Amino acid sequence: MFNHIFINQADSQKINLCIWQGLQQSHGSGLEKSGAIFSFCAGRIKVIFLIVSWAVANFFQPFMQTLYIGGENKMERILKTFTLDFFGKGKHKISPDKLFDIENSFLLDVRSKEEVASITIKMEFHSNIESKNIPINEISDRIGEIPKEKLVAIFCPANVRSAIVYAYLLSKGFSNVQILEGGYSALTEAIKPGKVLKMLKS
Repeated sequence: MFNHIFINQADSQKINLCIWQGLQQSHGSGLEKSGAIFSFCAGRIKVIFLIVSWAVANFFQPFMQTLYIGGENKMERILKTFTLDFFGKGKHKISPDKLFDIENSFLLDVRSKEEVASITIKMEFHSNIESKNIPINEISDRIGEIPKEKLVAIFCPANVRSAIVYAYLLSKGFSNVQILEGGYSALTEAIKPGKVLKMLKS
């Protein structure tokens, strides 16, 4: 409805002329002054209407189009895929051992900066894994740092925040995302000295 509404130069000139005439007539008497006030108010209303229309066309409609597909909310579509078959086959999760065997993957650590300062996960000796910390509250602002072409494994200690980010990324068009299961214990088990040595020699 509002796709082609914007404030062009012609509209701007008309509005400015209307307001200017209203201000000039405001020095007259009686009906002239009332007419000027009406003209001035009409000009202001038109300006407001055009600004609101422009905002709807450029901000509100694109936002709604990203949230809805064919009249259906994206999150609703995602929830409908979370069936018994989906969870029963473990399609939403991956173990650290399996992640380490995948070429060109991305470990997304969604813990807070304070947690990361206490225990840092770098994966420096796992050349096939790129690791990055983006706290859950910064995900929406830094989503461009998450690659869509790689498997994205999301990590947090209790899998609560990782589950939230998992659903969020699916709603944003990420198709190859999984939750790194097991928290700290599974991760530390997967990087015991023997396993790290085997990985380095392979």
